[in-house]
Amino acid sequence: MAVYTDSFTGVDGTDLPDHDANWVDAGDARPLEIQSNEVTRVTPGGNFSGVFYNQTFNSKHYSKLKITAARFIGPGIRMATGKNYYYCNGAITGFGSKTYPGQYVAGSATDWDAGQALVGDNSVLELRVDATTEGTIYYYDDGVLVATYTGKTALTGGRPGITCYGVDDPTGDDWEGGDVGGGTAVQDMLGMGIIPFAR
Repeated sequence: MAVYTDSFTGVDGTDLPDHDANWVDAGDARPLEIQSNEVTRVTPGGNFSGVFYNQTFNSKHYSKLKITAARFIGPGIRMATGKNYYYCNGAITGFGSKTYPGQYVAGSATDWDAGQALVGDNSVLELRVDATTEGTIYYYDDGVLVATYTGKTALTGGRPGITCYGVDDPTGDDWEGGDVGGGTAVQDMLGMGIIPFAR
């Protein structure tokens, strides 16, 4: 089992699949790119976009992303082509909204509740599949459990990644994705790719 990370160190304007070919668009054709060594949406506009990390993961996996500006961006799990993923799109304090976990199935979005509290700047949001029950999903903010969602079986398998609903100019940093109970992550020293440490 392995864990993968990306700190988005690169040239401004580089689309994520050009930064690292393991990043794959989930089908929205609204790319995410690097700006100031963070990840952001190329063009805001109030619609969904997502990318997943195209390595082999267990069906029970997790994704984390540090939220550094605006709304809405966050971790995604169960991600696959065809506009399919579970999202947790965060908004930081001062942007007058909420953080929204939910599902995007064949391009149709459904929030799982009325929204969770705004998060602090540099908060690390995480979506995680329960280690034993496929349909149970956890949302964490800075390692603290915020909400548990049960019966979420619209999607199975998939991969971890990043999701966005680009209302403003949301940015994130220091992504991590891996299997629940996975190994240790190692990033190469040039910051140009991800090296898994398998055990």
